[in-house]
Amino acid sequence: MRPQQLRLGIVDDHPVYRAGLAAVLQQSSRAIRVRWTARGIEDAVELQETEPVDGMLVDLHLDGGQSGVDGVGAILARHPGVRLIVLSGLASDLDIAEVKAAGAAGFVHKSAPVDEMVATILDLPAQRPAGWDRGRPQKSVTP
Repeated sequence: MRPQQLRLGIVDDHPVYRAGLAAVLQQSSRAIRVRWTARGIEDAVELQETEPVDGMLVDLHLDGGQSGVDGVGAILARHPGVRLIVLSGLASDLDIAEVKAAGAAGFVHKSAPVDEMVATILDLPAQRPAGWDRGRPQKSVTP
């Protein structure tokens, strides 16, 4: 019997990143099925209504001034059962704390190795915190 796949949506304003991430994730794990990609929060909310997913990867900084913190709140207000992991290449500790407080299940840095990103995604169904300490870049010390 084949295990059930985790249905995933990807929300990012960069089309090449969305397509590349979807391809890499599906090639890296049979347990992940990327069902759709969206360029913004509104698109993700609409797609979740017609093609529901178990979890979403949501970029922290979207074009048009869309904030990942606001996006997490907007998605969860309409679809409280979906689990969200926030992605970012540029995130401060404050950003990460804010998305966690808004209800995101986890965070993964865009530069994280693929196996760490996959592990973070696969933590979603277990209702464990997903990747809060995984895939974060080392902090630099500044004077």
